[in-house]
Amino acid sequence: STGHDIVGMGGCFSGDDKKGAANLNAGAGPAQRCGLGAGCFWGTEKFIKYDFAQRTCNPAGEIGAGSVGFMGPKGAPSDPSYEDVCTGRTGHVEVFDFEFTGGAPYFEAMVRFFFQFHDPTTLDKQGNDRGTQYASVIYCYTPQQKEIAERVRQELQTALDSGALPNSGYLSNKVMTDIRMAADSSPYFVAERKHQDYLAQNPGGYCNHRVRFTDWVSP
Repeated sequence: STGHDIVGMGGCFSGDDKKGAANLNAGAGPAQRCGLGAGCFWGTEKFIKYDFAQRTCNPAGEIGAGSVGFMGPKGAPSDPSYEDVCTGRTGHVEVFDFEFTGGAPYFEAMVRFFFQFHDPTTLDKQGNDRGTQYASVIYCYTPQQKEIAERVRQELQTALDSGALPNSGYLSNKVMTDIRMAADSSPYFVAERKHQDYLAQNPGGYCNHRVRFTDWVSP
C-alpha cells in the first residue's frame, strides 16, 4: 500500500452539453477571478471553459466570462501583441483569465484538473511549444486561492515523489508550476480577437493538451 487514496477526478464529463458555461448562476456564491497559464492559451481556454465546465462531478459553481491574453511581471510592456510576446523578450505568459463561482471547493477542483490537462514538469515548454510564454503558472486573485494552489501543487509533488502516480504522463517528476499573486504581476492584457475561443471556432486547430490521468492521488 502507498498510503494514498485514489480519488476519481476524470471520466466525469457530460457528453451532451457542448455549450460551456457562459453565465454565473445564483446560489454558487460571489464571482472570483483567476488566470491560468498552461502552454498555448487556445488549449487552456478550451479545457477550462468547456471540458472542466461540463464535468458532472464538479462542486457547485460555474466558469463565467473570460478571455485569453497575457500577464507578466510588474513593469512588463503594456498591451503587447501576440508577436511581441512570442519573441520571449516581454516576460508575458499566455493565460486564460476568467471569472468563476463556487468558491474554494470549485477552485480546488479546477486546480486539480489544471494539473491533469497539461504537463507542469516541463519548464517553459508544452509539447512542441517552447518559450517563457508557455510557462505553467497560476495567477491568484485572493490569498485563499494562493493557499489552495500551493497545497494542491505540494500534494501532486508528494504523489510523484512517492511513486503513487506512476502513469501521470508527465516528462519528469519535478513540478515546475509557478504560483503568483495577480496583484504582484502586470495587468492582464487581452489578446487579439482572432485568438479568442479559437478551438471552439476551429475544432481541428492546434492543441497539445490532453487529460493525462483520470485519478487524482491524495496523500
